[in-house]
Amino acid sequence: MPLLTGVFFAFLAALCWACALLMSKSSLAQIHSNQLFLMQLSAALSVAWIACWVKKEKVRWTKETRVPFCLGLFEPFLAYGISLYGLMFISAGIASVLISTESMMILALSVLLLKQSMNKPLWISGLMLITLVGVIAISWPDLHQGRQSQLLGYSLILLGVFFAALYVVLSSKYVCKYSPSILLTGQLTVAWVATVICFVPMATFVSLSIQELTIVLVSGVLQYYLAFYFYLFALKHIKVYLAGAMLNLIPVFAMLGAFTLLNESMEMIQVIGCGMILIAVASLHYLTEREESQEESLAKH
Repeated sequence: MPLLTGVFFAFLAALCWACALLMSKSSLAQIHSNQLFLMQLSAALSVAWIACWVKKEKVRWTKETRVPFCLGLFEPFLAYGISLYGLMFISAGIASVLISTESMMILALSVLLLKQSMNKPLWISGLMLITLVGVIAISWPDLHQGRQSQLLGYSLILLGVFFAALYVVLSSKYVCKYSPSILLTGQLTVAWVATVICFVPMATFVSLSIQELTIVLVSGVLQYYLAFYFYLFALKHIKVYLAGAMLNLIPVFAMLGAFTLLNESMEMIQVIGCGMILIAVASLHYLTEREESQEESLAKH
């Protein structure tokens, strides 16, 4: 039963992230990414503080919480602030595939920053190379035509993914130390303050209809609160590699929605590039799962 519970909540997290991505892309047709990010973050932060109040959990700024809370500057502030701007120039389907490269970046940063050993380095290096070729294939039509705005979009999405991966690596030691609600609320608060300071002076605010406003606020709660909360809750019941594998569903959901709801399309070479990235990411999770299973078997004996 705990396994099914964990898989179910990891599935919900993937669905939330995919839906939020599609809703964000739709909203960017009406407003600038700065206004969208601030409104989404405000909605998520309000829900987070209400949840802490209901649970009677106290979020306090102390010497101990200062560092983990400030990691919110990496994600969601830099990761999503930059990615949303990049999403203005490229399709939601391609963006979702580029975002799936986060697991590759997490592995690379873990080796570089935490000095973690890499089992089967040749296999993993090969998968990283396949991912790189996939990224080049996705951007090839725009590289060939010299479309600078689309190339800027690809670069910004990948830069945002880098900051998200950096956040995961640096915050890994704090996940078990603090309640998910407290950690998430503190990080959202820091990100919101940074957004107000940095983005509000540059933002051009436009009025929205009730329907458009609802989509923006709901997407913010899905993206920055519910998805994170579901994912952290799933980690209490299943292994990290299984929860991570479930996140491979994000580009699947997002691409299906992009084609059916947003009427997006891709060239054949971009489809091939997407396939290469998804296969490489799925293979990485399979290798990780296999290694951890072998280590557990050896520990039992």
